[in-house]
Amino acid sequence: MDENATAKLILHRWSTAIAARDLDALAALFAPDAVFVATAPAPLVGQQQIRAYYAAAPEGLSAEATLVLAAPQSDGLAIVADVTFDLPDGKSLNGRLALSCAETDGIRLYHLAVKGAAG
Repeated sequence: MDENATAKLILHRWSTAIAARDLDALAALFAPDAVFVATAPAPLVGQQQIRAYYAAAPEGLSAEATLVLAAPQSDGLAIVADVTFDLPDGKSLNGRLALSCAETDGIRLYHLAVKGAAG
């Protein structure tokens, strides 16, 4: 599988798990010691903190990611995507997502830069 196909698969699994509110699947996408920087007040570390972050997200949250870049790294893949989060109240939020993924244990670094409200 080429890097673009692999990146799209990772993004698809992530967005599908968000829509399904599958906390176990979300946590499993991340390395045990992953660093997660998003809308929480402080960076999170590890699958348990990441799982708790998604558990606190509103019911009905969905995310759509459009691949911008998939770049092979020495031990994995770097992914950049534009993301739209659709909130249950009808509002949307746009962001740029950067992931560093290891071949063996999943997403090691998740960084979301929020661009603002969509629309």
